[in-house]
Amino acid sequence: MTFNGIISGAGSLTDAFSTLAVLNGANTYSGGTEITTGTYEAGNNAAFGTGTVYFIGAGGTIRGSGTAPRTIGNNVQINSAFSATAASNPTFAGSAPVTFTGNIDLNGSLRGLNVTSTAPTTFAGVVQNGGFQKFGTGQLSLNSVTGNTYTGGTIVNAGILNVNNTSGSGTGTGTVSVAAAGTLSGNFSISGVTVVNGTLSPGNSVGTSNFGSSLTLGSAAVTLMELASPTSFDTINVSGLMTLDGIINVVTIGGYVVQAGTTFDLINWGTLNATGFNPATDINFAGAQTAPGVTFDTSNFAVNGTITAVPEPSTYALLASGLAFGVAAYRRRRARNI
Repeated sequence: MTFNGIISGAGSLTDAFSTLAVLNGANTYSGGTEITTGTYEAGNNAAFGTGTVYFIGAGGTIRGSGTAPRTIGNNVQINSAFSATAASNPTFAGSAPVTFTGNIDLNGSLRGLNVTSTAPTTFAGVVQNGGFQKFGTGQLSLNSVTGNTYTGGTIVNAGILNVNNTSGSGTGTGTVSVAAAGTLSGNFSISGVTVVNGTLSPGNSVGTSNFGSSLTLGSAAVTLMELASPTSFDTINVSGLMTLDGIINVVTIGGYVVQAGTTFDLINWGTLNATGFNPATDINFAGAQTAPGVTFDTSNFAVNGTITAVPEPSTYALLASGLAFGVAAYRRRRARNI
């Protein structure tokens, strides 16, 4: 069912649709929107009027129309009971980037959020009052610049949780857990204990991820560190204990070619447990472009988190033989002149 006109008045829009409702008008109704199991397609930034959007059933979906970006100003409250079945949780679908600028209220409980959209879904307001598990292969961005205040923890079961804040904690005060199919990325500061068994990718391209408590990278973890220049590269800062395992993939971006003599300070920690990590074999440089004859020295990585580009041993040998040849030639020339 498609509504092209303006829906107005003090009443609410209650989900009576088991399939699809398309809201194309700049609606002004103020009583809120209740979503149970149907799909609501926002064809206008004001599709949901001025009231709160409530998820109240087992499922229910919001998506944007087409691929045009949508910015939804309504507050959102999640009342749907958590389900271990992804599709039985509130779902954010479609192929349009949708940004919610109002606050996201989890209403005091653990909630499931199923993000299947092929474009990012962004919560720019404050996420508060509960905790959540993220399902779905899509990207959910938490972009409240002052951080979020929910306390019930964050679990990334699948897809990307992208966090960006400049103060506070981007994931509230609870623990953060990233499963094997999940990714944590962004320029963030988070205060909770964090365990990654999936992928950790600092920044949005090059950037910095700050962990105010401890960070554990499990044996299955993959950490992606990007190098863009001698002074622009990914950084991880851990205030407390860092437990290091898994693999680290170091890649160059933007056509950057690493030259010998360049040191990259990738990770800083309060204390380190790296008993399961061998820098010589667990740091992968296959995606890093270097100048001819240049490789990476990882001998200081477990000491101070740095890697340094150095000439390959064969290059050292070639330079040494060249120097020896030059000295011998100089001596021969000098002998002929005596």
